[in-house]
Amino acid sequence: MKSLMLCVCEKVIIDRTTGTHSLISVMVSAEARFASPPNSGPPDDLPPNAVVPSQWFVYAMWETSEEDDGKVAEQVLEVRWPNGDIFLSNRLPFTADKTMRAQNSVGMVSFPLGQKGDLKIRAWIERDGNCISNVAEGQVTVRHPETV
Repeated sequence: MKSLMLCVCEKVIIDRTTGTHSLISVMVSAEARFASPPNSGPPDDLPPNAVVPSQWFVYAMWETSEEDDGKVAEQVLEVRWPNGDIFLSNRLPFTADKTMRAQNSVGMVSFPLGQKGDLKIRAWIERDGNCISNVAEGQVTVRHPETV
């Protein structure tokens, strides 16, 4: 399989009849806004693993081939904090279909804002414990403004 797209977005709508994914509000950056005290930057005691409740998705599209048809594979997803620590690791099994590209969406309910810098997102496909695709990579830049 070959990666065709990896995208971070605020919402994915999936048509249950056709399986078509609609991506809403593609994310390239996120800005943490701190309200207390007003017009201030991040608090001195902000934990580096701080998250906020916010739904977001990672969408991936994969080109399938004749040899993939009907076989079960797993999409492996990793999201890493700017310091390199793993925020999320996920495995999503799916069955490949040679007549269409594989589209997978993984939803999260908290967003990592504790560290400013680039969140690294990587996805690949495995079958029987072996990588059978290239590694798709993306990022979202987290900013901590000094004032709001």
